[in-house]
Amino acid sequence: MNQRFSHRRSGQNLGWTIAAIIAAAVIGSKQAHATGNVAMALDGMIVNNSGGGQSGWGGFGRFTYGGMTVGASANLGRYGAFTVSEPGAGGSGVGVNFAVSGSPAIDSPTDLFAGPLNPVTADMFPLLDRGAFGINFDPTQYAAELVYKPLAGNTATQLNMTLDTTDGFIGGQRAGEQWQWGFTDLLTKYSAGAKDADGFVTIRNNDTNGDGTANLSQADSFFHGDSFILSSGQNSIRDNTPDFNNFQGDPLPVPNGAVQIHLQTVFGTGQELIDNWEIKALRVVKLNPDPREVARLDGHSGFSQRFNSPFQRNTDTPVTIGGTDYLPPATDQVSRFDQNGFTNIVINTDDDQSFGGLGLFQSAATTVFDGTNATVEVRARLTQPQGPGEADHIILVVKDKDGNGTGGSDLGGDEYHYNLPLSQFNTSTMTTISIPLSSFTAQVAQEFANPGDGLLTNFNLYYLGLLTDQGAGLVDMDIESIRVLLPGLSGDLNGDGRVDGADFLQWQRTGGSPEDLAAIRTNFGMTSSSTAAAAVPEPTAAIIFSIILGALAIGLRRGARAPALAYATIRRG
Repeated sequence: MNQRFSHRRSGQNLGWTIAAIIAAAVIGSKQAHATGNVAMALDGMIVNNSGGGQSGWGGFGRFTYGGMTVGASANLGRYGAFTVSEPGAGGSGVGVNFAVSGSPAIDSPTDLFAGPLNPVTADMFPLLDRGAFGINFDPTQYAAELVYKPLAGNTATQLNMTLDTTDGFIGGQRAGEQWQWGFTDLLTKYSAGAKDADGFVTIRNNDTNGDGTANLSQADSFFHGDSFILSSGQNSIRDNTPDFNNFQGDPLPVPNGAVQIHLQTVFGTGQELIDNWEIKALRVVKLNPDPREVARLDGHSGFSQRFNSPFQRNTDTPVTIGGTDYLPPATDQVSRFDQNGFTNIVINTDDDQSFGGLGLFQSAATTVFDGTNATVEVRARLTQPQGPGEADHIILVVKDKDGNGTGGSDLGGDEYHYNLPLSQFNTSTMTTISIPLSSFTAQVAQEFANPGDGLLTNFNLYYLGLLTDQGAGLVDMDIESIRVLLPGLSGDLNGDGRVDGADFLQWQRTGGSPEDLAAIRTNFGMTSSSTAAAAVPEPTAAIIFSIILGALAIGLRRGARAPALAYATIRRG
């Protein structure tokens, strides 16, 4: 495990003692990664979009297998929900990749001419495609959630969610496994459950007491085994732990990651039952979400898409390994980790001959909000100073689904762009820039034949990403996060209308950003009903928070490592 993620603590350190007295729960909590409120998801938009919009669209890395038939909702349309049916002949499934490069079925770094290189060594790091390692998050902080209803003829009672994960390189070979969580007794739960306006019921995996606290811990899973994203022969080399949030590898440390999510009918006993379901969403959701954060793209996110030559072409500079020169794939154009651990999203494009981009798809059925007062926040720095040959802007992209948009007069979707001037950033410090979503300009979204309604009031976000502009120059940036935020009291991370120790606890538990910590510091003790005259924290509240931070600072000066600050201090430069 990367040393920078170890949570060491000195019980004899005075600073830690003071902090423990004031905020014991804060210091002792397990650090999670800031990957957004929805880590991975399937819905009708993702599953049913396989080229039905503009020509050439690839369908979000969607796949099916076995005897499953996937269709559109009769009532909600092709992109509103999806149906799955299987006639009782065996297990089957539908899913999506949250990693680029098509299938990440690699045994080792691969050269264009020589093929796979074995055994894997640290010298081969430049040949790794760092977009193919999926999404990284703490599974104890997330739950599996299914929004479903049975259709006529269904006799099945169970559906499964599976995550195919990577385990880095073990024994010099790529290793991984599949983890499975079950949604059981679905007919009984549907009969008893609260229905939404469309007749769907929402449940979480193994939430036996109905309090919504089920999570993706190992105890919740009932199966793990071969990972079918990896080549045969690798599956016996795995760590048998759903730990897609750390570093691992022998001899090359790379992230464990969740690469595929899919919905699966039953294999084994029960496969003879007939499946006929309608699914609004299958998703991995945060147990303690930030109510202001609608979507987030950062170094722990999986890349659903990375396209065109600024991000995909081969570099012109060979890498020498064992006396042989190799032309590596586009690994350094966009990176999320290096030999020492996780990094931010580091972009170093090597041409501007075409538009290029990267981004993250989300469930439009999940991310629904009023965008009239929303903002898109970018926290970043430059890795090369502004000058000749460097781009003066990048394009921020968010997309809104309004309908099915496949023809006729049906509404489709809108794609919103904003040219972000890079002159607002520098090479020495991280800068946070917030742009009102209302400042973005709209066009027809790429995935649809028809435009949407052009309104921000009913925003169904399904994509968050960026573009580099053709002919504008090279982009060299270190991006800590791109977030879509709703209005609210800054620092009120748990949405209870006040900024207090509970928000500091949530910041620590969820790996919050430095800007959120600064907001908690500024507004500690305030409530959403505070008047302008009370625009500063009450002295007592400010003193308490200062003592907490001061105690942490003492601990850091004396050589202790504060877990609350671990994420904020990962990689600078």
